[in-house]
Amino acid sequence: MAGSDSNVDCGHSFPAVQENGLEGQAQKTADKRPEPRLPIFSILDSIDFSEHFIVIGDVGTGKSTVTPIHEYGLWEGKRQIVIREPSRAACNALFYSLQALHPQLGDELAVITKDTQINVSGKIKIVTDGVLLRMLAENAIYDSSIYFDESHQMTSQLELCMSLAKKQEASARNLFRVMSATIDPNEFLSFLG
Repeated sequence: MAGSDSNVDCGHSFPAVQENGLEGQAQKTADKRPEPRLPIFSILDSIDFSEHFIVIGDVGTGKSTVTPIHEYGLWEGKRQIVIREPSRAACNALFYSLQALHPQLGDELAVITKDTQINVSGKIKIVTDGVLLRMLAENAIYDSSIYFDESHQMTSQLELCMSLAKKQEASARNLFRVMSATIDPNEFLSFLG
C-alpha cells in the first residue's frame, strides 16, 4: 500500500473476484477462513495496522469479511474492533457472514443496532451510526480500531461520528480504518492525518 503521509496508508483499488455470488459466501479452506484468492489477501501483509489506513476495493474483495478479523488476530484479541455499517440490514448481514466464515470467534462477535443486540460484550462489534455515536458520546470506545465501512454512504450522523472520534483520538488511542468501493481517498486524508 502506498502511503502519502507518514501516519496514513492509502489503499489502492483492486477488482472483485467471483465468489459464487455474494461476499461472505466464498469457498472456505479447512481452517474455515475465506480462500486466500480474495483480492484483499494480496495487500494484507503490506497494511500497517498500527496506523490509520484506507482500503478501496470492489464488492466481493474481502474488505469487510477479512480485514477486521485479520487485525483482531494480529492484536491477539487485546484490542476492540468496532465496525460501522450504514444500516441495520448491513450490520446484520455482516454479522451473519462473519459468524459463518469465522465460527471460532463465538461470543467475541457482536452486533448492536436499535433492534438487535447479540453478544454486546463481544470485542468485535458491528454497529450502526446511531450506536457508534452513542458509544463515542459515552467514551465507551478506547484502545480500539474503528472501521468506517461503506464510507461512501456519508450521512450527517457519520460525519458527527468521525468528528467525535477524531476529537477523542489522542486520549482514547483509537485507530481509524476507512473502507469503501467508491471513495476518493483524498477526501479522507485530512481526517486520518
